Amino acid sequence: MKIDVRTVYHCEHCKKISLSKGAMTLHEDKCRFNPLNRSYCIGCKHLLVEAVEYSNTDEEFTGVRPRRKFTCNIDGKVMCHPKIRTFSKERQELIMSISQKIMPNMNEECRFYEDAGIPF
Repeated sequence: MKIDVRTVYHCEHCKKISLSKGAMTLHEDKCRFNPLNRSYCIGCKHLLVEAVEYSNTDEEFTGVRPRRKFTCNIDGKVMCHPKIRTFSKERQELIMSISQKIMPNMNEECRFYEDAGIPF
């Protein structure tokens, strides 16, 4: 009988496991259950979500074609998802060129938040 004793790394936010510390570190940073990646605005009655399509000929938005536009009805600013922090610097700059602020994440919260009462 052969027995291997290994170190197993567990994600702090979901059930994923890995034998590689580096791979788990990368996963945890981008994990969809990480509170830093979860938008506090989703479920707020002040969030306006619009479907948006950018044409393929529009060179300004090459590589960035959001399917939804998030706007805060309190300040009227166009927002992007907090997971932008995990993107490359170039992609962050492209997204911020069409957004005015980043949505608060679950750790930051928002003083204007009001539950929209949408069941998930």
